[in-house]
Amino acid sequence: MTANVELLNRVMDRIEGAAPGEWDQSSWCKCFAGQTAQELGYTTEWRYDELGHIEAIGIKGGEVRSVVGIAWDSLGLTRDERYELFDGTNTKEELRTIVSRITQRVVVEESSIVFDDRILESV
Repeated sequence: MTANVELLNRVMDRIEGAAPGEWDQSSWCKCFAGQTAQELGYTTEWRYDELGHIEAIGIKGGEVRSVVGIAWDSLGLTRDERYELFDGTNTKEELRTIVSRITQRVVVEESSIVFDDRILESV
């Protein structure tokens, strides 16, 4: 799975530049997932589902999706990376470290692909 490094860094920049009250890692509408949905043009809010449970949703045009689903689908992270990045106790500094580590993973994977292609071409 290839992470969307550009989007990860845009969201991280958005969080680092957030005014007080705009970012809250313990709230789905304002955490990294919520910020991802907002960066993609969704308005985030809370609503009750058909069972009476409250959930964070993103609305864009006529589309209504869960904030978690938007972030999971668009960021291209592994399951472990999603759980680590969306942890409600993360500080901004911890988020930057996680984003940097994911970015490094993608760089290594992409350079490995190029290296593998060169080996195949020389055979």
